[in-house]
Amino acid sequence: MARIIPSANAREHDPRSREGAIYESLKTLPDNFVVVHSMALVSVADQSLRENEADFVLFHKDKGLVCFEAKAGKVSYGDGEWRYSDGRPMKHGGPFNQAQNGKFHLMDAIRERGLGELVKNCRLYHAVWFPSLSSRDIDSIFLPEECDRRLLLSKDDLMNPLPAIERIFELNHYRPQNVTEADEEKLIERVLCPEFDLVPTARTRYDFNDITFARLLESQTHVLDFLSEQRFAV
Repeated sequence: MARIIPSANAREHDPRSREGAIYESLKTLPDNFVVVHSMALVSVADQSLRENEADFVLFHKDKGLVCFEAKAGKVSYGDGEWRYSDGRPMKHGGPFNQAQNGKFHLMDAIRERGLGELVKNCRLYHAVWFPSLSSRDIDSIFLPEECDRRLLLSKDDLMNPLPAIERIFELNHYRPQNVTEADEEKLIERVLCPEFDLVPTARTRYDFNDITFARLLESQTHVLDFLSEQRFAV
């Protein structure tokens, strides 16, 4: 079974829902895959806050990394816009642009954590999963230029996602994948699943007590100032 992050208490999802079905599907991958569910990507550049989220991030040391965007339910496209079932335009220019943006944000995060060489040595992809649509449905339409059928998974891939994922990893094979076990460990520890323990020191507790004491003296001063002008007080 794939290593799932978070391993317990994953962000709430209903296994019967479409995104929940993808979550359960990816769990069946071999144990040399790492899957991150609902990864928030936040960065600040030029005093601007940039926020993005990858529905699923899939990593394999010998194959590469994929950012997945999941879009369940009815999907439509027309006049250059992707739309939800109620006709509203999708955010961020549609699922493929959103998946690609997630990939770029993740690349930035990897660089910012001192792993710039990993971006060069690891093949990075983005893909979209339509868990409500069959392969037959998808194959019957003409996709816009921003899409490639090889980067698109369907409902049929839920039962066995590995062949479709291997198909993605076959792309860009001219670019060598050169990720060591040490690189993999750094990627997981610094980006995909950081771990730390923040323990207050004795000095911190003393400083906190000093601040509390100073606030107490200030409040007492206000009370005394108030009493100095009152004949009676309770």
